[in-house]
Amino acid sequence: MKSINKKVLYTSAAAVLIAIIGSSALTAAYLSRPEDRAAELTLSQVEGLLPGIAVASVNCEAVAGLCEVIAGERLFYVDPRRGYAYTGSIYDLEAREDVTAMRREAVAGFANLLAGEAQVRNGGPERVGGGQGAQPPAVPPGRNGQALASVEVTLPVENAVVHNGGQGLPVLHVFSDLTCPYCQRLHNELVRTTEFEVREYYVDWLGRGGGARAALVLCADDRSQAADDMYANGTVSVSREQAECAAEFGPVIAANTSFASSFGMRGTPTMVFEDGRRLPGGYMPLEQITAFINGES
Repeated sequence: MKSINKKVLYTSAAAVLIAIIGSSALTAAYLSRPEDRAAELTLSQVEGLLPGIAVASVNCEAVAGLCEVIAGERLFYVDPRRGYAYTGSIYDLEAREDVTAMRREAVAGFANLLAGEAQVRNGGPERVGGGQGAQPPAVPPGRNGQALASVEVTLPVENAVVHNGGQGLPVLHVFSDLTCPYCQRLHNELVRTTEFEVREYYVDWLGRGGGARAALVLCADDRSQAADDMYANGTVSVSREQAECAAEFGPVIAANTSFASSFGMRGTPTMVFEDGRRLPGGYMPLEQITAFINGES
């Protein structure tokens, strides 16, 4: 395929077409970078493709012209422009490596780590959905490697972007990566609520520059507006130098990320109510969030 780097080749036996995705899914993308727009489009195309299995991550930077999709234990590729999905191996002919096999091993290794079924080897496997440098913590999350069902959020409120603060409302803690499309959807839902104080703690989870974006948001005079702008446009204006923002708030993002790892966060977004209950799944519409917290679901 012309759009793919010449050193990357599909194996004819393994590159099996698994779906032709309808053009009706070609909805308008609103993220700033081409990779982000492709990821958002890919999400809209593959949602519901595998019944009962949620998409964990979409990475449109690993292979030129394609988006890597991880759903459950499945890993496949989508060409969002043509509306095709492929399964099978992609080979790097220059390095003589099976790129897909390496990614599958990394994904399986991280899943086992979170389940407490494996120890970290050689510094740990690559984080699901991450790029270069996206490594999970050296210490397994939670107690004995298990994800914790109940979490006491002890991070300072200054580490978060707060919506509806200072009104004595019940607190909903949200852990988000600013490069995560589902986090953006959840953010857009939660800004509508008048029932909860929302504290959105940004983490650098996907290895796609979420930490740098989060530092700028926390550095802004109006954090709430900055979060809206960053999600919508991928950028925000701040009155201070970016290097100064990174120096001050980089450790804050690292602390948020470390805390999220400590209770076994499996992906973004993750929500924790003030009584310690973790909400199931990731993104949920506001009505479902309210129903769960009120014990109606």
